[in-house]
Amino acid sequence: MNVEASDHVKKAGGVAVIILSQWWMGNQTDADAFLHPASRVTYDDAEEIMKYLSQTSNPTAAIKFNGTQFGHRPAPVVSSFSNRGPNLFNGNIIKPDVIAPGSNILAAWPTEVGPNHTGTNKTFIMVSGTSMAAPHVSGIVALLKHNHQHWSPAAIKSAIMTTAYTKDRDGNPIKDQYEGENAGVFTMGSGHVDPVAANDPGLIYDNDPHDYIRYLCGMKLVNVSAVVRGPVNCSQVQAIEPEQLNYPSISVYLGAKSVSKMVNRTVTNVGDANSVYTVKVDNPEGVDVDVDPNTLTFNKEGEKQDFTVTLSIQGVSPKSGKVSEGQLLWDSGKYFVRSPIAVTFT
Repeated sequence: MNVEASDHVKKAGGVAVIILSQWWMGNQTDADAFLHPASRVTYDDAEEIMKYLSQTSNPTAAIKFNGTQFGHRPAPVVSSFSNRGPNLFNGNIIKPDVIAPGSNILAAWPTEVGPNHTGTNKTFIMVSGTSMAAPHVSGIVALLKHNHQHWSPAAIKSAIMTTAYTKDRDGNPIKDQYEGENAGVFTMGSGHVDPVAANDPGLIYDNDPHDYIRYLCGMKLVNVSAVVRGPVNCSQVQAIEPEQLNYPSISVYLGAKSVSKMVNRTVTNVGDANSVYTVKVDNPEGVDVDVDPNTLTFNKEGEKQDFTVTLSIQGVSPKSGKVSEGQLLWDSGKYFVRSPIAVTFT
């Protein structure tokens, strides 16, 4: 649409165009293939430009091209168009799982870009969206599967989630471009993907296909047979509550009818054969988190250890609908296996 708008300006005799971002784009700007000189500005800058136009009798403008700029700050950030959670139909599982690069990604394009076609289709364009984040994550998955051929899809997902980071290049919390605030778990999930760290996560939260069947039967919202493409009789399956799926994040509902909730988790050692992990917890506001045991000792690779996490309301229950966030971290001194926690009050 912006490219078409610039074309209309050109046909009307305009020499250049300034594209003003909408409020919901925050500080995000897109790199479009404009047909003549153009500048895309953030919403804050757009407001300044409109103020200048309304207060100046003879306004002027100039576009200066300074070449490709590197080291932009703050980065990374969550794009304004990024999909948010929670997903109300998947039970107590934090969504999204992670975030990945998806804004202004240089990508191969099947047709030539721009007004002066040369007859070739070998070209590139800047593209944004989930369709750009997905191939980044797919590439990480392919890397992990190549290096760890025995890992299950759940193990690969766990490695990506527990090693994701939540701070930007300057060490500050990752921002949400939509609101300008710090990104929460329902905005960025476990954080921004880190392929190097994911290749050596220390511990993983694994599941087999039957675990997902138990989860789906516990949901009671879907035709499980249609989902798994095979006969499933949930009356004969030991169903589990959604929060009991061995997932790399923790999400529960607490309120007057449920002031405390215990969830079970199992981790598998994929790091050093002999290692000891100590738990560190940042309690969500208004919630006490107790982990038992608080130390996990492994003697070999592939060894599994179970632990429980009990989340309890402390004091007066916050207002219904409020979400408190925290985290659980298993620390071996070498590995840091992080799980976000979300508590929604009812």
